[in-house]
Formats: sequence, structure tokens, C-alpha cells
Amino acid sequence: MKKKTVLALLMATLLTGGVFAQISMSAGVGGSFSMHMTDYSRPGYDDPKPIVGGGFNAFFDATYAMVKVGMFFGGNSQEIDWGTGNKVTMKMTYNYFSLGLLGKYPIDLGGFTLFPMLGFEYNIFLSGEMEAGGAAETLERSPEYDMFILQLGVGADFNLTDKIYLRPSLLWGIDLSRSEYDEFFNAFKHKLDIGIAVGFKF
Repeated sequence: MKKKTVLALLMATLLTGGVFAQISMSAGVGGSFSMHMTDYSRPGYDDPKPIVGGGFNAFFDATYAMVKVGMFFGGNSQEIDWGTGNKVTMKMTYNYFSLGLLGKYPIDLGGFTLFPMLGFEYNIFLSGEMEAGGAAETLERSPEYDMFILQLGVGADFNLTDKIYLRPSLLWGIDLSRSEYDEFFNAFKHKLDIGIAVGFKF
């Protein structure tokens, strides 16, 4: 609930702060390659394998702000020793509904526009699957797997025509969500996104 409240307050601030006044607007679709990593600082435990995957999104852009809605799909695989001396390969898959809100500052460099970004991404876990030793188990909706990420990065717009542009982007962020496991292992979670999108100016 706190995550949703923070996101709602940030959006309200942008909307009431005049961000959308006297600006150009556009919308588009894009995709991304993503990697979510967890680092343990508790001695004696190995870091889990990163969640690697990709996704797609639709976005609305208003020069100084961008709102994104999409999906993120990822998974990982690692060997687990259950204490019997025999290691078992465990595979995990995750499906997320993704919401993003980023503030940005465009810098016109003539042939293209460069813009640093800062904002939030909220990945809501929908479902998944865990497979180990030939047995599979479906993972149902659980807030434990949600990601609430403070992001920063950079993007650029390259005009293809007067109305259409190509947008590559690079984002990195700290996952602020904390489960009981994260507290126990004193985990640091972060996510890298490399994206490409096509936008249309109104």
C-alpha cells in the first residue's frame, strides 16, 4: 500500500506542478532487455542468479515526464543442495505487470535530443513457475515477489520523420521492496534495463 501511495503522490505532483503545460506530447511502443540482480551481504551464502528477461510497453510522453504500462517476463536457473550431497537444478519463471513514471529533462543536441531520467517502476508479480527435480509448482500472485524500483538513466530521441522518432534508453535502479528473505540475507537488489522504442508526435 505504501508503494502505491508514493507512486500516486508523485504522479499527482507532476500533474499539478505544471509539467504538462506548454509542452509537446507523443506516445509509442517499445521493448526492453532486463536483468534483476540480488547481492547478499550475509557471510556464507552465495548470491542468487539474476532474473534475466525482457518485456514490452506502451508509453505516453509529455516532454518532461513519461508514463509507461507494460509486461515484464523473466527467469533464472541455479543448482540447489538440499543437504543430501545431491544438487538439484531449480528453474524459476516470473510474469509481471509493469507501471512506470519517469521525470526527464530534454537537451536538444541538433541531430537528436538527449534526456536524463529519474523516477519509479512498479513491477507487480502476477504468476510464475518453479521447477526442481522434475516436479513443477505454479506460483500464484504474491506481493513478496513485487519490485518497486527507484530508477535513473538516460535516453535519446532520433527523428525518423517529422512525426516519428526512435528512442533507445538505458535505466538502472535500486529495488526498494523488502521481503523476510531480503531482511535475513541483508540483500541489495537492483535492475538494469536496455530499451528501444518508437514514438509518434501528436
